[in-house]
Amino acid sequence: MDMDMGAMDPEVMNLPLTDPRCIRAAEGCIAFWAAENNSQDAIPWASQFEYGHYLTYYWVVAIGLLSIAYWSQLVYARRQRVARLSTTAELPSLWQKAQARFRTLAYRRFSGPLILHLPSHGMVAFLLVGIVFVVALALAVRPYYREHLGYGSPPLAIRTGLMAFACVPLLVALSGKANAITFLTGISHEKLNVVHRWVAWVSFGLSLAHTIPFFVASYQDWGFGGYERVHIEFYRDLGAGYEVRPLD
Repeated sequence: MDMDMGAMDPEVMNLPLTDPRCIRAAEGCIAFWAAENNSQDAIPWASQFEYGHYLTYYWVVAIGLLSIAYWSQLVYARRQRVARLSTTAELPSLWQKAQARFRTLAYRRFSGPLILHLPSHGMVAFLLVGIVFVVALALAVRPYYREHLGYGSPPLAIRTGLMAFACVPLLVALSGKANAITFLTGISHEKLNVVHRWVAWVSFGLSLAHTIPFFVASYQDWGFGGYERVHIEFYRDLGAGYEVRPLD
């Protein structure tokens, strides 16, 4: 980031960062300008786009693995039918027993008076793995906030906002009864509807995680923060003539 030395006020350009006047002058103060660059070098704003990519890769890999399993099972089942037509009946193989055991566990549903329409064990496990991945990805890198809001938006806010945006293509893909994911994975629309609702809730949670850090950063901002700043920035009446100004 370049600095225009000619446009700086000589009275504030050499002030230390601890001086409130330096904070108010923002990039007009050399100390503030240097600290802003250091913050951006540590966690560049543009690097936060990678987390949206990571979440997209997760969706693609999950769909890919399910597709491989589905089409492999179709090929295996067809070969088994051909083999049964040409040979006498045999006892189930170890692989078939393992498949039956897995389906018993995955398709079983929760029961009890306090269980309200929970999906099968397999679907719950799949959703929990996704939730753990999303939370771990959102909280992967510290710090979540910059030392000063003037250094840039909170990394946590930018990261989660881009992750929420990465959920949109999957939401669209899961929205129709006839969709490419059903064709690729063989999973019916009724079962995919559970995933569709879950992705919507994940997107909503990430949207909150994107919004709230701006309130927190504004409240805690060194030299500027406080309830009054938050009120002026986020709750002011646009027709009342309020101006956002540093607090004394």
